[in-house]
Amino acid sequence: MEGEGGVERSNHEAPNPTSPTSHTAPTQFQHDFKLQIEEGANMSNHVYKTTEVVGSSQESVEDAVKRAVARTGKTVRNMRWLEVKEIRGHIDNQELAHWQVTVKIGFTIED
Repeated sequence: MEGEGGVERSNHEAPNPTSPTSHTAPTQFQHDFKLQIEEGANMSNHVYKTTEVVGSSQESVEDAVKRAVARTGKTVRNMRWLEVKEIRGHIDNQELAHWQVTVKIGFTIED
């Protein structure tokens, strides 16, 4: 079976983890998007509290994450990092209707 880029792969080989339809996408996504919101923040000297929210988007997983962060930012201050916990898709009429992404957001506690 010919895979992406003309490379041969067997039926038992895992699909490309960066593919949005791949069953391994959450692991790659967690790796790629487990990032700090504030660039250059030193995480070692802080105490964090976390909250989990679910963002949704008809466009993409990344857009769902951005929506979750933007909406959370309206009521939570000092957000510093995020971790994608789960990715789901809602199916309607045999087609993908929208993405749902559970995001754990860490924020520093004010003194």
